[in-house]
Amino acid sequence: MSDIQLSGELMREVQAAVRKHAPDADLGEIMQYLAALIGYMLGSHTAELEAKRDYIDQLDRFAREVMEDTHQRMEQHQQQAPAAAADNAFGYWTPPK
Repeated sequence: MSDIQLSGELMREVQAAVRKHAPDADLGEIMQYLAALIGYMLGSHTAELEAKRDYIDQLDRFAREVMEDTHQRMEQHQQQAPAAAADNAFGYWTPPK
């Protein structure tokens, strides 16, 4: 697979494009649209069925790697955020009257 550059902007634009056609789509439906688009694009491609199956298996493995990597990064970020916030905490507390 080639180098892929993901960004929040790209994610928002893709979700907006799907919601243009399905305004009430939730995150699960948006992902179904993306999966269907992959299937449709690959199905329309001029190649042997077995080659298409091999490629979709590669895409599945790639998507799983991205998901697992993102999940780990999110967990690390969540574990570090409270500690960093506590180190930098400052404020005044006044008791209720």
